[in-house]
Amino acid sequence: MKKIPNQYGYQDKPIWVTETSTFSGRMGGLFQSEEEQAADLVKRFAILKAAGVKRVFWCGIEEIDYEGGTDEGFFDQSGLVYDGRGVLDRGKGVKKKSYFAYKEIVKRLSHSSFIRMQNDSLTYLLMFSTPSGKVSVIWQDKWNGNKKIRVIGKGKVEVYSIYGEKLSSFLDAMDLQLGIEPVYLVGDVEKFEYEPGVLFPPT
Repeated sequence: MKKIPNQYGYQDKPIWVTETSTFSGRMGGLFQSEEEQAADLVKRFAILKAAGVKRVFWCGIEEIDYEGGTDEGFFDQSGLVYDGRGVLDRGKGVKKKSYFAYKEIVKRLSHSSFIRMQNDSLTYLLMFSTPSGKVSVIWQDKWNGNKKIRVIGKGKVEVYSIYGEKLSSFLDAMDLQLGIEPVYLVGDVEKFEYEPGVLFPPT
């Protein structure tokens, strides 16, 4: 992403992503849940932050009638708040799960600095430094498989959903089964691994 700007002498210019999105709902034969939209939002923002992008903008907060009354187009359903139109719409002004995921990632990562990434095309662990301490985002892309992982850290690490709900905490290590949604790891995380061993239960 930085190669072309660098090539033309713009290496010091900040990179902005002025529009990104995905939808929740039905588009033809394709259905995507609110949870899948929220998960994808977090992945997009975390990866772009790690890549050094300075600003990222979602396509819109509230859904719009983009395709003239179909209510099933991609952009008709990409907003974070329902507009009251469509079979799967839950009511005008109702906030989707992606709204709360967006609110949480802004709180977690807005003032963060990227440390490093560990990934093997199945599991992704992105580590950030924030004014209040270290925060990591971890997920698995299910189309590549699913494996239980062990998270290795130093000291106490707290596990939060992408909506800010505390799920568990552990000391030094914990076995973790990831679902559709990423989770936040708040604390000093070193790595993940797949080797089997004794289960470290949450505290």
